[in-house]
Amino acid sequence: MKTVKKLVFYRSFGGINHSQKAPLKKGFSLIELVLAIVIVAITLTALPKIVTQTQKSNELAIKQELTYNAKTLMSRIISMPWDSRAFKTMCDEYYKKSCNGADVENYLKKRNSISVPVYNAIVLNRTTQRPGSLVAEGKIYSVGNRIHNHEKTYAPSISFTESYGFNDPTQGEPNDMDDFDNKNFESSAKVGNEDFISDKIIFTSYVDYTTSLTDKSTATKNKIRPENVKRIIVNVSDGEGYQTNMYFYAPNIGVSRPAYMDYN
Repeated sequence: MKTVKKLVFYRSFGGINHSQKAPLKKGFSLIELVLAIVIVAITLTALPKIVTQTQKSNELAIKQELTYNAKTLMSRIISMPWDSRAFKTMCDEYYKKSCNGADVENYLKKRNSISVPVYNAIVLNRTTQRPGSLVAEGKIYSVGNRIHNHEKTYAPSISFTESYGFNDPTQGEPNDMDDFDNKNFESSAKVGNEDFISDKIIFTSYVDYTTSLTDKSTATKNKIRPENVKRIIVNVSDGEGYQTNMYFYAPNIGVSRPAYMDYN
């Protein structure tokens, strides 16, 4: 019987256990290095644009906040009477005495039908005065008709410091448009690093009746006699220097009676 011998050859790995994994290679291949360089280049190129766009978005948000804030404050100002001097004149005649601020306030609360008149503000053609008007309550005229100009006219406040009725002058609470002149409303920053409205200033002035309303250089509050149009400017700014101005031209055409509300 012939015997066949089988020879088996094997390679020795120096005693390494075949169950262990070979160590990972170190370093980058050429294609990995190229891809890394491309990604870094794209990131460095896009990063400034992202920062710029974020800054523009923040700037737009601040401007919108400034505009809305100015609009809110302006809406409060234009809801006030054009002038408050007539209230004292009416109160003086009603009580037959010289009324103070508290008397005027009581007078206005008792007479709910009162209306704010058109003031006799400027001279017409520098010879005659512009007639005023008021809701008549006499027997000759039905309620709601305008009273004859020879019966009653009201002169407006000569300066913006005069104020009468439903306000305390010592506390500076406004009761007409003039009372907001040169008022500065400041806000304080809260804890944290965020944008906020820091400053709100109001300017009131008269517009010369002989010029266009667009000619802002003619508006001034230092008038010998008041004019028939008041220009109100609300200037709002934030801590970063952004600011916005809102303009409103208030004509002397009379308004509804002043509204008031008591808080307990």
